[in-house]
Amino acid sequence: MSQRHRAPELRQQSVFAVESEPGIQVIVTTYGPEQDLMHPPRGEVRVYVGHGSAERDLRSDPGARALTRGRIPLAVVDPRGFGPTRTLSCDSRRFLEPYGADFLLASTAEMLGESCLGWRVHDLMCALDFLVAGGAEGVELVGRGLGSVLAAFAGLLHSSRPRVRLLDYLPSFDLLCRDPLSNWPLSTLPRGVLRAFDLPDVYRALGTRLKLGRPAGSRLDPEEMP
Repeated sequence: MSQRHRAPELRQQSVFAVESEPGIQVIVTTYGPEQDLMHPPRGEVRVYVGHGSAERDLRSDPGARALTRGRIPLAVVDPRGFGPTRTLSCDSRRFLEPYGADFLLASTAEMLGESCLGWRVHDLMCALDFLVAGGAEGVELVGRGLGSVLAAFAGLLHSSRPRVRLLDYLPSFDLLCRDPLSNWPLSTLPRGVLRAFDLPDVYRALGTRLKLGRPAGSRLDPEEMP
């Protein structure tokens, strides 16, 4: 497509910090045409949760960057431990670093009898609450890579029943169990999940609201991670 006929790129408008629980802030960055900068976008909205860092995705992934073109406002969500909230604990510099900051967060959740994946799904649902309360309607929830798992669960559980689109999505948790060299992080894996269900069950439950892109494999490329 020539530059002359390409849809205009949305500009970053505002950054909001949504408190999902005491001391935990979810970062919501909005992109769109000129509007009231003090409020989240109203009407039809796309919501994106990325592969560890939404900002990095918007710079480097063509599928994510395409969401910034057109007239539909975009709200980018970084739950705890993603993007600007990623800690540098353990002298960690890369998301998939063994025994790094993400592993510390996930293992702490395990020791507390909780789930890091559940925390992040809760964060995303709180961001959806914030956007819907601000006037968002007809929400399309887009998740990529690690964010695809969060988007699938949040899309199924949230009362607004958003449409869900998954890019580079995880086909199943069972896939990871069958590969001894799988490197999807512990923070993606809810303990004991396969005793009850797997991701294909979630995808079927979403029904016609779900649109699947290309699947990811069991081994992530560390160079594609923040």
